[in-house]
Amino acid sequence: MYAPVVGTNDIAAMNASDGSVRWRVTVEKDEIASASFGRPTIQDETLFVANWPNKVSAYDIEDGSTIWERERAEQMQLCTPATDDGIIVMSRSGVALLETNDGNSVWERDLDGNATEGTVAVTDDTVLLSDGNTEFHALDLETGEVRWSREFHGETQPVVADGVVYAVEQGYSLHGFDVSTGTELFEYEPSEVPLSPPIIGDGRLYLTNRRRVIALEETA
Repeated sequence: MYAPVVGTNDIAAMNASDGSVRWRVTVEKDEIASASFGRPTIQDETLFVANWPNKVSAYDIEDGSTIWERERAEQMQLCTPATDDGIIVMSRSGVALLETNDGNSVWERDLDGNATEGTVAVTDDTVLLSDGNTEFHALDLETGEVRWSREFHGETQPVVADGVVYAVEQGYSLHGFDVSTGTELFEYEPSEVPLSPPIIGDGRLYLTNRRRVIALEETA
């Protein structure tokens, strides 16, 4: 189990069975700075973590030794999904794919965005995200080329299942877009708002709003 240590600039590896610390490393060496971390990601025996404002690091999961560190040119969001093609890093204006072995950029895509809190959803070949302004985008995972864009306002935390990406717009409405084409398949507007980000389980889509839990399923 790997997690930031609250109140410090450290990341720790712990035994899941008893909580004992296997190793602990300081990600941000500047004691004046306060590191805000994203959720760590593991790929090929390597732990990847982003910390505010613009640093991405890779550590050996066995002993915590540093494999590489990269300072990004722009303030980042702290979502760093790992894929077979590389590590996806979101910035305020766009998104990039980094090599897992050295942190070098594979591609960079400026979406003219203004995102600070959103996340991406990823399929085998597509990156899906809102730019935080007025559009939702699907990008080719290998090249970063934009496949399609749709009008969509604000930031969101999309999820994907069975070829459909689900995203809540401005906390008020849930949209389902076809991953391949961007066609809107449905829109759901509840009687009460705001809507939480969706999660998927057992063939259903779950959200919360105020004091309710909402479960949606595909109609026949």
